[in-house]
Amino acid sequence: MPFWLVCAYLTAAQHPSLSGTVVNAETGEPIPYAIIELAPRGRLRLSDMGGRFRIDTVEPGTHRLVVRQIGYRPFDSTLTIPLASQPGLIVHLTRLGILLPPVTVARSDECRTPGPPERTITPTLALVFDQMVANARRMLLMQDEHPHVLRVQRRITDVELPRGQQTSITDTLQLKSRDRWRYRPGQVVGRASYETDIEGRWITRPWKDQDLIRLPTLEDFADSIFVDTHCFSFGGRDSIQGDRFIRIDFRPAVRIKTTDVAGSAYLDSATYLIRYTVVTVTRPGQGVPGLMSLVATSRFREIPPGMIVTDQISAVSRRRGQPLTERLEEQRLLNILFHIQPPGWR
Repeated sequence: MPFWLVCAYLTAAQHPSLSGTVVNAETGEPIPYAIIELAPRGRLRLSDMGGRFRIDTVEPGTHRLVVRQIGYRPFDSTLTIPLASQPGLIVHLTRLGILLPPVTVARSDECRTPGPPERTITPTLALVFDQMVANARRMLLMQDEHPHVLRVQRRITDVELPRGQQTSITDTLQLKSRDRWRYRPGQVVGRASYETDIEGRWITRPWKDQDLIRLPTLEDFADSIFVDTHCFSFGGRDSIQGDRFIRIDFRPAVRIKTTDVAGSAYLDSATYLIRYTVVTVTRPGQGVPGLMSLVATSRFREIPPGMIVTDQISAVSRRRGQPLTERLEEQRLLNILFHIQPPGWR
């Protein structure tokens, strides 16, 4: 890690502030919503729409400044904050160029050595994996630093096979960004009552007590527990919903003998933003008796540019019984209410 002496803007001699602007090294254009970390404080924050950031009450002395943005190489340097007032800091980030291999490397079907990719063995996979994790970290930061409520329309349809008789219901959920279920290996199944889910939130459904599968979301890619219990492999370029993306596959370690998840994440090849995830439940019948399969596809969109939210989820499952039943659950984002708006966003 190089040592840099950086002139930071100071507002007071005893408790200075660090401020600056994050820009594209090639064009000089500001980079919005970069993640700013100043150690040893450890507090994360986002730059605003103009790439500007400010960290108050910084002790004079030596600090480590890390600036990250999806699709860019991180800025990671040591800086010395003096006592005298100085001009603002300009952080230049360089666009990330990843040369994708022409042939996808074959993977083993069994995950015996879970964890993040080895950089010396699969450098391209490690770079793309870093971008996937960066997507997850920024979503977590937005949820924590800029809490909000998602208003989601949900439609659940049960179809009896082979006759095709349907039972449907449509309702609306209000999901708080800070209400978070944390992944535990092999523990993705809980019990749901008629009136509440496993977190105690009131829901509407015409079905009686049943098992509820809590599928991992984008944020779980930033969770060391999830990463350390799954293997990741490079899927090359692949198509979904008519568009081409970079695909990363994941699957649970062989030591997990109960219901868990495998799947894929699809990243935009230009921006490295995650656009889709596809999650498949493994060993479904062990966690939910009679469950034959469950596949959920999530779509993400930007609000505002560079910041993503889950826009739509479509989950299809089949359950053995008399009759055989197929369930389609669709969730669609209606709107977002921020309690604390992201910097510079209106």
